[in-house]
Amino acid sequence: MTVRNLEPYFDWAGLDGFAYPLDPQGIPLARFNRKIGWQHNPITIAQYGLYRLHKWADGGADEDRAAALRCGLWLKQNLAPWREGQFAWIYRYDLSFYGPRAPWISAMAQGEGISLLLRLAKMQPEQEWTAAACQAFTPFLHTVEHGGVVDRLDSGDVIFEEYPTQPSSHVLNGFIFALFGVFDLARHTEDQSAQALCRQAIQTLQHNWQRWDTGFWTRYDLHPTGRLASPMYHELHIRLLQQTAEMFNAADLSAVAARWRAMQKKPGCWMRMGGGKAFEKIRLLGRRQ
Repeated sequence: MTVRNLEPYFDWAGLDGFAYPLDPQGIPLARFNRKIGWQHNPITIAQYGLYRLHKWADGGADEDRAAALRCGLWLKQNLAPWREGQFAWIYRYDLSFYGPRAPWISAMAQGEGISLLLRLAKMQPEQEWTAAACQAFTPFLHTVEHGGVVDRLDSGDVIFEEYPTQPSSHVLNGFIFALFGVFDLARHTEDQSAQALCRQAIQTLQHNWQRWDTGFWTRYDLHPTGRLASPMYHELHIRLLQQTAEMFNAADLSAVAARWRAMQKKPGCWMRMGGGKAFEKIRLLGRRQ
């Protein structure tokens, strides 16, 4: 069955051209650093699949649909038993900057994988895409401490962790992309646990957005290394927060997105960001491999 009225996922225009190298099966590869080299990254695979799927839905070629299906099939085949009662896309290589050691899992990977699988389910409901998405949701029912992807800020508010690190990193874009996946599952299956997590996650953003706001730019995360967002990630934060505001009818989050957009128009904000990033590179020299 051909289904072209798939709802859009996210507007990556100007942020990522998705020009990734592909393995012999047509699956994109990502390179974290020289030591790790080119690897299958579930986040990259899910994002690439979503990009090609919506390119097809907007009138693209059949190869766009085929590429999305290949990514979805990879995700379905590589969704593996994790901790008790959980299924996940397992990272089997270390990351030097934040320090997660293999094996580890990511809320962003789980959320974006869910989003792709559920969109494919609208095209091929007989292929058990929804069942795989429901399995991929299971880490959201467990804390990071117990092998899942849910953590809490010191305020007690829920957050989804892109990287399960100690100390916690609380990466903003990873949190929101993970939320999109939970939201998709809540809509598609009416799962009450997913619906409850959506409500809690929105409250986290409403109560804590200031933590990622320096007054002149956004932070990439809340890790003790204290990194500012790059210009690309600042733009990404704006788009993510605005889309979240529209999805949940949250005018207060739309106002925050407008605040962050205004920072882009102020030369003083750019100067402070540039100086901060230059100092940051010196301060963190040697952490990346």
